[in-house]
Amino acid sequence: MAQSLRIQSALKTHLHDQEAVSVYGVQMTEKTLYDIHIVNYSTDREKDDFCSIIFNMLTRHEYREKLIFVLYQHLLLHKDLRACYEDVLETDTDEFSDQVIEDLVANKGLYIKEISQYLVKWSFDRLNLVEQAILLETVSEMKQNLNDRAVAINEAVIFSKEYCDEDSYKYINGVLDHICVN
Repeated sequence: MAQSLRIQSALKTHLHDQEAVSVYGVQMTEKTLYDIHIVNYSTDREKDDFCSIIFNMLTRHEYREKLIFVLYQHLLLHKDLRACYEDVLETDTDEFSDQVIEDLVANKGLYIKEISQYLVKWSFDRLNLVEQAILLETVSEMKQNLNDRAVAINEAVIFSKEYCDEDSYKYINGVLDHICVN
């Protein structure tokens, strides 16, 4: 439902009181664009990609990536989390990223303790900062039920394969899976 409201809001903003807008040379009304969005794209990822193309909006994947950058900056520089958020995302914030940041401001310490429980013979502080950021972002997202947990874990694995050491994704996946079960 929030996704639909976000799309409708983006459509209204993009049309600027016009009857229609030209998309790839075709005149489209708000209703036409919304109907295309709902009918043709079945997964949230496809819907996000549609919005990204049409309205230059960030996809959920891109928001997660930026949130990981925010957390990395916060952990590296010991700078206020909200200040890092404003630095990295500037005006590209949305409800999803706002919820994750506010949750982390309130619960980061609790999440670190919970993550630490599942790090076998390891401590949270020994993880590299990118791994810490990925775990914190994903745990916050899962605890708030902002998305399907399997999707959140899969995204964390994708980011860990891209930004972390070769085998990091294995224990990140394991830790997040344990948190999901418990």
